[in-house]
Amino acid sequence: MHRIRLALAATFSAALVALPSLATAQKTVSFGVSGGLSAPIGSLGDATNSGYNVTGHVYFAPQSNKTLGLRGDVSYDSWNSKGGGLTLRSLGFTGNGIYHFSDTKGSIFSPYALVGAGAYNLTTRVSGTNASASSTDFGLQAGLGVEFQLTGFSTFGEVKLVNVFGSGNSSRWF
Repeated sequence: MHRIRLALAATFSAALVALPSLATAQKTVSFGVSGGLSAPIGSLGDATNSGYNVTGHVYFAPQSNKTLGLRGDVSYDSWNSKGGGLTLRSLGFTGNGIYHFSDTKGSIFSPYALVGAGAYNLTTRVSGTNASASSTDFGLQAGLGVEFQLTGFSTFGEVKLVNVFGSGNSSRWF
């Protein structure tokens, strides 16, 4: 638990250091929702089938720098065990730095990279009962994506690797 608090404090401290310089520039704040496949790998992939993901996003992008941005995510991932009878879910809260390659942000096609850190609550439930076990652990994510500008709004496609550091082992998924 101490490791989680220390990592979150470092993440939020870095964000607080960056915010004053970003706040003086013109900024754009936007919101979004995404969803898709959640593919477990490693020991998580050995125990569970592919599942789904739903995420809410808050974007902060200064107008003075079209290559850098910040994004906060609240994510929900869910998987069923391969043997049946168990459901595993993750509720994550992450802060991400986004780097758009060159200043293509705002063009029709804009590739980007992201890195982030946050807290993930992993819960395992036994189907048909109230029995469950959960833990909240520190996690990192990194990925690549592309943003598409459409008439009146934008959308994106993204692939990211999430690694949650649990006690004894890590849980990973794309």
